[in-house]
Amino acid sequence: MHARFLNDRHEDPRELMLFERATQLYQMLGDTAGEAESVFSVGCFHQVVRRDLPRAIPLLEQSYDLATLAGDRHTQSEALRHLGIATIPQAG
Repeated sequence: MHARFLNDRHEDPRELMLFERATQLYQMLGDTAGEAESVFSVGCFHQVVRRDLPRAIPLLEQSYDLATLAGDRHTQSEALRHLGIATIPQAG
């Protein structure tokens, strides 16, 4: 779904709901790495799709913290990358 958004720039109303549901399921399972990745997806959604940095940044920070706990360097790097992008002044 997110790849389709990047291609056509039309938000799918199911995308956020599915990312949030994944977060809930990973929390229930106690899967910190999965939770980190799904929280990253929610943060990325708010950053890229909705352009809502005040909502995105705390989620990206939470994702980084969870990924650090889980030893998930890939999700850590993605969260840091998107936090860095958030510091770039946006046009418009």
